[in-house]
Amino acid sequence: MYKINKAYILKLLTGTIFAVCIGIFALGWVQMEGPYYENLFLAGYGGISLPFEIGSYLRLILIILVPQIFLVFVLADYMLKDFTICAVYIFTRINLRKSWFTRKCIELLFLSALYYIFQFVALFFLGKLMGKLVVFDLFTFIYILANEFVLLVLLGFIYVLTVNILSLKIGVNHGFLTIVMLIFFSSAFTLIFRNTDVLKFIPVSQTMLNWHESEKLLFYRDFIGDYLPNFTLAFSLVYILIIILFLVLIGMRLINNLEIIGFEKEG
Repeated sequence: MYKINKAYILKLLTGTIFAVCIGIFALGWVQMEGPYYENLFLAGYGGISLPFEIGSYLRLILIILVPQIFLVFVLADYMLKDFTICAVYIFTRINLRKSWFTRKCIELLFLSALYYIFQFVALFFLGKLMGKLVVFDLFTFIYILANEFVLLVLLGFIYVLTVNILSLKIGVNHGFLTIVMLIFFSSAFTLIFRNTDVLKFIPVSQTMLNWHESEKLLFYRDFIGDYLPNFTLAFSLVYILIIILFLVLIGMRLINNLEIIGFEKEG
């Protein structure tokens, strides 16, 4: 049975403030193109427009990276807290460690998904209340919503899984600072390699739905900008899943060899 600490859910719920900020920022832009939810979610969570100008870098940081860093901050100690409690009681055998790690990975994936569900719901209601938005094409709206959600959740899961693995090895503070630096370096690479094919291989680029080649988005190209040739959703999904598999294997190896001395908690 999976038991999620309610405190983490409440902390993730506070992340809806980012959806409100994103929505307020995007609504002015959306209203010029048409009062449609498709435009709102493409402007809010689809990424910045191509060609990527230096002036867009600040928007990348504030709208895309800050919510991701908040997710990492909230969940950075998720595994470590439980590990300190379980170290004495259930980690005498390797098989139990593997089961524990697998369970925690599933819980982190669930919490990452819940975080963006909260944000998407908040953005939807903001669009209705402040912008009086409507859905122009239901199937396209579902396509945009589903793909943005999957890409954001999976990349968020990569970040929180990485910080939790690092926290078990070097502590929460050092783990959090390390992953924040990696996130900022990733965003810096988008600036360095802007408007080139190298963008396709930068982790943060995978969440940029606007940069993906898709027939469903052709109608919105004047609004969201150009795309990277051959940068498909299938490519991003395979790329992200390979990274996740790699991290899970590293985590399994770490947890199997981790000394429980020092993690013991009295009582």
